[in-house]
Amino acid sequence: MSEFLAGLVASGLVSIGFVSGWVAFFYRRRVPPAHNLTQKLPPVSLIIPARNEAANLPKLLESLRAQEGLEMEWIVVDDHSVDATSEIALRAGARVVAARDLPAGWTGKNSACFQGAEAATHDWLCFVDADTEFQAGGLQRLLSCAVRGQAVSAAVSVLPYHQMKSPYEQLSAFFNLLMAMGTEAFSLGGEHKQKLVGQCLLLRREDYKRVEGHQSVKGEILENFFLSRKLREVGVDCQTFSGQGVLNFRMYPEGFSQLVEGWSKAFVRGLGQTSPQIMALTIVWITGAMTAMLALALVPGRLSLTLYLLVALQLGIFLKRVGSYSWLTAFLFPLPLCFYQFLFFSSLLSARRHKGVTWRGRTLP
Repeated sequence: MSEFLAGLVASGLVSIGFVSGWVAFFYRRRVPPAHNLTQKLPPVSLIIPARNEAANLPKLLESLRAQEGLEMEWIVVDDHSVDATSEIALRAGARVVAARDLPAGWTGKNSACFQGAEAATHDWLCFVDADTEFQAGGLQRLLSCAVRGQAVSAAVSVLPYHQMKSPYEQLSAFFNLLMAMGTEAFSLGGEHKQKLVGQCLLLRREDYKRVEGHQSVKGEILENFFLSRKLREVGVDCQTFSGQGVLNFRMYPEGFSQLVEGWSKAFVRGLGQTSPQIMALTIVWITGAMTAMLALALVPGRLSLTLYLLVALQLGIFLKRVGSYSWLTAFLFPLPLCFYQFLFFSSLLSARRHKGVTWRGRTLP
């Protein structure tokens, strides 16, 4: 009887979690094609904050060179790099702006973005991280999406598609999914509450100035969430899309320690900006996955295996939307799930102790 009751409870929790996952990640919002656009695309300034990005910049700049039919300038803001960041950018034809000393109360990225916007000459600004890479025609599609028939001002961002090469990178599975869910851009009913992402953001200079740009979020690690709020307050329509086919990136290619450091620096702060509805949905979804994992371990049997495979199948579908994850990662989901839980609670404990985290040689609050 107790085994029957345990199976009933497990089935209920997994089922509710399964449905919650679909609500939180219902849509696959993709950047529409540009071929129906009749108007000429406006010039755009690409602003690339870069601190020790010599290994990443060549791919991004080469991908920009391959974009056809666009008038653009590339501005690399060298944020006190100690590698060949400036030399590589200059050789590729980019303008290099040497970042000023970091002002008190600013994060390095926000300061670099703000200085890049000051140096830009075009009316459209595209802030893009140095570890990203545009696909063929990707920037044209993004720009046409922003200007296509817009009766109101618009800011468009892209959640890059995560390309992975090493097994340890698969441990980002739950972090990537929760980051996507947290934008509300892909949730059922979240179309009008979308949050922008920071890896690639395109908007008009006039809208950027109306909210005082990155100066208004100078001390924020997740500046994109706060910019979203400020832009919506002045009537700017914020839209976020999947980067598949438009923009790729490879997060934390330097090893496992960089992956831990990178996710630790922002994840707890991001939870504070997640809406209560999405927070509730993701908690229920994670609980369902944990239940399926524990049920298979503690009460093995046909029902437990079915619940486990149900969660793995959903997870595999979700992961294919955000990156080049393997199906093996989905079917071995207890590994990335336990990694997520460990790093989440470690970061939460550090935050409660008011400890900072280190990122690229700087301590962030």
